[in-house]
Amino acid sequence: MAEQDELPLRVLVARDAEAGDPTPFDLVILTWQERCRPAGVYECVHGDRILLDLPVGAVLADRMRLVFGDGRNVEVIAAEEKLTEITAPDLDACLRLLRQLDIPSQREPGRLLIAHDDAIESKLRALGATLCPVSEPFEPGP
Repeated sequence: MAEQDELPLRVLVARDAEAGDPTPFDLVILTWQERCRPAGVYECVHGDRILLDLPVGAVLADRMRLVFGDGRNVEVIAAEEKLTEITAPDLDACLRLLRQLDIPSQREPGRLLIAHDDAIESKLRALGATLCPVSEPFEPGP
């Protein structure tokens, strides 16, 4: 475990996991928003602190690896988040509404996921959607 006064480890590269990678020495659990703005100091599961300062536009996905100068790596884990599950007879209409409003969504067979938002949820109900609170990792698509 790292001492609190030690400097954080600086991430050199963020990349997908590859066959033959060494076992990660730690895990960092990040929300979707943290994975979309990967900058700052984060504490890993076992207490190590890491410094993320990735280029603007870089997005970290679940199970990516953060690699340090000494070759060690940390695995990124998508945190469970409070989301709203959307099911509807016309999911495409719901998806169009979300895209018009620039609301990030995760599309899966038979459902959509969004971050909880009362105002958006009332508009979705007006389209005939059924909404259910869930807690799971959020990986919205383009």
